[in-house]
Amino acid sequence: LLLLNVLFIVGLRHVSVATSNAIFQLQTPFTVGLSVWLLKDGFVVSEAAGVSVSLVGVALIVFPPLFDGNDGADAATDLRSASVGVAATLVSAAIGAVYLTSWRVLSERKDISPPVGAEGLADALTTL
Repeated sequence: LLLLNVLFIVGLRHVSVATSNAIFQLQTPFTVGLSVWLLKDGFVVSEAAGVSVSLVGVALIVFPPLFDGNDGADAATDLRSASVGVAATLVSAAIGAVYLTSWRVLSERKDISPPVGAEGLADALTTL
């Protein structure tokens, strides 16, 4: 999760907050895809519609600022910087999807009831 946060911050340094958040929302379609592929979950029409709408929405938010019509050397530098930001945020969203999918796998395989007493306090403090 540390890598997820670092990549998200790298993305924020290169693209706007709106663009970065829109890209990070692709974590949900990534999670659906991983669940279907790795966990053999069913993929219904409503999920397909939701994934399609989210992909179109992200594309409408992300692509116009990347190609706003700048010309010259600054445009190439801006596009390169924006590409780094988009790629870092995409990888961050993918890591989040892997984390969510693996959490589901682990939670279905063992009892993950919260620890109590001193163990619970130690667990809470190390999580912070």
